[in-house]
Amino acid sequence: MTRSASSLAKLMSFLGVGMIIFSACLAISMTSNNASAEGPTTVRGHVYGHDGNPAPGAQVVVKFLGETKTWSGSTDSNGFYDSRVAPATTWGPGEWKIGDTIEVTVTYNSEVLVTTKLAVDYSYQTVDVHYELLIPQLGGLIGSLIAAATVGVVAIVFVQKKRPTT
Repeated sequence: MTRSASSLAKLMSFLGVGMIIFSACLAISMTSNNASAEGPTTVRGHVYGHDGNPAPGAQVVVKFLGETKTWSGSTDSNGFYDSRVAPATTWGPGEWKIGDTIEVTVTYNSEVLVTTKLAVDYSYQTVDVHYELLIPQLGGLIGSLIAAATVGVVAIVFVQKKRPTT
C-alpha cells in the first residue's frame, strides 16, 4: 500500500470506531427515555384565558394516559393548579414513566380544552394551558361596511396629502 492509502485506511478505521461508539450512546439514550421514573411526581401549572390573563376557578382534571388515577380540582385566583392540593394526588414510580403522556383537561367559562405533554424525570410535571386568543370575524354586511369605511378614510387622507398647498 502507498502512504496515502495507509493514511486513508487509518482514517476509515477511526471513523468506524467513532460510528460504533456513537451508535452505542444513541441506543443507551433511547432506551433510557422509557425508563421507570425515579420517584413520585405531581402535576401543576397555570391556566390562561382567551385574553391571556390567568383563569381563576377553572376546573382541571389531570391524568397520565393509560392510568386510572386522576386528580380533579380548580385553579386559584392566579390561575394556578397543583395536584398536591386536596384531594392531594401523586403518581408513584409504578404509575408513570419518562415519556408517558400527561393529559390535562380544563373547563373554563363552559369551554373545554385538552392539553397534553410528555412526562420528564422530575418530582413535578408542569403543564400550562392556554386558551387561544379569539379574533372576532366580521362577515356579511357589518364587515363590508367596516371595510368600506376604512377604505374611505384612507382615500380621504391620501387625497388631502396630494393637494397642492397654496
